[in-house]
Amino acid sequence: MATTVNDDYLRVIPVKPKCVGTQKCNVGPKTMTELKINIGSWMLLQLLDYKVLCQVWPRQDLQDGYLQYDACVSSKHDSVMFDKSLLTNMNIKSHNLIPIQQVSRVSNLNLTLIVEKYVDMPAENGHDKDSFLSDHIKYCLLNHAVFKNCIIDIKSMSALTHKCTKISNIVVEDFDLSSQKDVTSLEMNQQSDLPLIGLVTMTTKVNICKRMSKERFEQQTSKERYQLGGLEDAESMLKELISYPFDFPLSFASLGLECPKGILLQGPPGVGKTLLVKSVCSECNAFLININAPEVFNPEPGVSEEILQNAFRKANNLATEGPTVLFMDELDALCPKRSHGKQGLENRIVAQLLTLMDGIENRGKLIVIGATNRANAVDSALRRPGRFDREVIIGVPNVAQRKEILKVHTKMLTLAEDVNMQKVAEMTNGYVGADIAAFCREASFNALSRLAVHVNDFPESLLVNMSDFKRAINKIVPSTQRGSDALVEFKAVSWDDIGGLEDVKKQMQQTVEWPLKYPASFRRLGIPSPKGVLLYGPPGCCKTTLVKAAASACSATFLAISGAQLYSPYVGDSEKYIAEIFQRARLGAPAIIFLDEVDSIVGKRSTDSKSGHKVQERVLATLLNEMDGISQSLSENKELRKDRIEGEKYPDRQEKESIHSVSNDDILLIAATNRPDLVDRALLRPGRIDKAIYVPPPDLQARLQILSIFTKNMPLSGDIDLSDIAQKTSSYFGADLQNLCREAALISLQEDGLKTPLIKNCHFMSSLEASKPTLNETQMKYYLDMLNKT
Repeated sequence: MATTVNDDYLRVIPVKPKCVGTQKCNVGPKTMTELKINIGSWMLLQLLDYKVLCQVWPRQDLQDGYLQYDACVSSKHDSVMFDKSLLTNMNIKSHNLIPIQQVSRVSNLNLTLIVEKYVDMPAENGHDKDSFLSDHIKYCLLNHAVFKNCIIDIKSMSALTHKCTKISNIVVEDFDLSSQKDVTSLEMNQQSDLPLIGLVTMTTKVNICKRMSKERFEQQTSKERYQLGGLEDAESMLKELISYPFDFPLSFASLGLECPKGILLQGPPGVGKTLLVKSVCSECNAFLININAPEVFNPEPGVSEEILQNAFRKANNLATEGPTVLFMDELDALCPKRSHGKQGLENRIVAQLLTLMDGIENRGKLIVIGATNRANAVDSALRRPGRFDREVIIGVPNVAQRKEILKVHTKMLTLAEDVNMQKVAEMTNGYVGADIAAFCREASFNALSRLAVHVNDFPESLLVNMSDFKRAINKIVPSTQRGSDALVEFKAVSWDDIGGLEDVKKQMQQTVEWPLKYPASFRRLGIPSPKGVLLYGPPGCCKTTLVKAAASACSATFLAISGAQLYSPYVGDSEKYIAEIFQRARLGAPAIIFLDEVDSIVGKRSTDSKSGHKVQERVLATLLNEMDGISQSLSENKELRKDRIEGEKYPDRQEKESIHSVSNDDILLIAATNRPDLVDRALLRPGRIDKAIYVPPPDLQARLQILSIFTKNMPLSGDIDLSDIAQKTSSYFGADLQNLCREAALISLQEDGLKTPLIKNCHFMSSLEASKPTLNETQMKYYLDMLNKT
């Protein structure tokens, strides 16, 4: 049992060189008296989270208040091979010195050798190499005390320097005691929360259980814990591929299974590919070797190939000890597609990597993992069975996965009661793990700046509320959408900001908002989600505003196709631009793709072979293919192939989301035009543009609501009657009414000066005389005829 002493501090000073490796501890006589410990007794030093076992001896100068100890037998630390001299020149309390009342003799000692590099020891006197090495280790550890899982610094013991130059450390895995009396004494120590202590004697039998490289031991002992969210499926798949061949080798052999050699991780940047590999290796106790492309490329011939050979040679050697993972990040940069151009170095590296992967000997113990966000740029020879056997697709996280990632990144934050994590997850469409981490960090900065009125008045726990997250969403652009000219940022528009058009707003909610916000209800009723909506009507009837309100209501990613950005003088650029927008929409789903003035972007195809609109026709063909899902990549069509194999017409939502791919069901195309007769009929058929919505001119009540919206921030005089103005604007649209209010305000400034207090009725009357409506009788008859045709 430990003896209670006072809280006096002892000054730790370095041990003398001649005492290194002796396991001795020198203290003053006063400390020995207080601890009631005799000369030569054993004592355990508690230093932070670090334990040292040593034998107590008095100081030669009999000075009190100082402590010298040799740390050749110590416990595992977070960084096992850290510099123990860091624990010197510090003060510790005397009650951290715990006397050991009973030390038992060890009969069998099981050890693991930590070696710099495995070297066969020569046999001597007819003994095998392990027996020869065991005898030398026992001679070195003679009269040393050990405990389970302790680390012995063998280099500090000069007795083995000439025999075991490559042994760095020794780990005590377990030991047995000599007699039942020792077992009873050992149980007494265990009841007092002390580690089991054993003494190595001449009768101790030393068994070498295994050898382990210093690198693997350091990585396993000091492994970092990673917190992942939303990557459970990919994580479980990697764990199976890494751990199963090593844990069940006989089962693999009896079934005739060949273990996979390589795994290719593909997904957008920031989704967590590298973090996933590190986490899985940490949990599976697999040694991780990284190959970085900049370290491999070398202009001198043969150097790059030699670097790869050394990496595979090291991995093969480490695979004899346990699972080993050779990780190549950004594989597309290291092994791009081979061509006949000026890429001789890249071609040689690809050829060398193919040869090395074909020559892997420790199959099942060594797995090569490659990660890329451009899988199609990787040489096709690597993506065949026998090299990269499996391809794991990690897509953009869905709502449920984003919620799990948010929980990980907000774990250290103090959230206010108004924070709705489900709502925050719905706000972050298209965000990957790195984006969500930056998003939470920005929300914390917003909370800090909000309270930074008085620097010294910060509360102990800084609360992050919902407004901080809403401000952060405007500053963090998703990685999947960065660099896209089609991504549009606009001020959120609500349905209440649109006056009148109640029937149109109801149709928009049913056609646009409901399928994107409540997909489970549509599948439950067997209703397929609409693929497209066409809004047509005269100019200025707020078609674009209706689309913005729908996008704001369902928190969807909003992408707009502009004719100026779409058309290019280079052949194929326009079609590529359409395909890129649909790809970004799938990554940021649910998403809305908006084609304003669709008749000018993809007009009606002509039967005249001499027509000069071939580019427009090619763009239309590409758009039709993308809407049908024909142009989706293999990874995106994985979900459709799975449904066909299993015969499921409407798979479960959770099962769909686990595939990490997005189909066109989460993408809605909205087109707007004032000339629906110029739109190609192939685009207007069901399955593409499922519904056409006519936006009519506002009636009297709608015009009154529109005037109320546009004048709510204007200082109006009491003589203004908005109902009268609404009756006089029978042919006016929303844009016309907005222009009417703006002109009335400008007329008041012209007549009454810049400091005019109110806008009067006469100003509106003058504006009515100057402003003319957009719609005339001929145009109105045209749209009524189109409505009757549809």
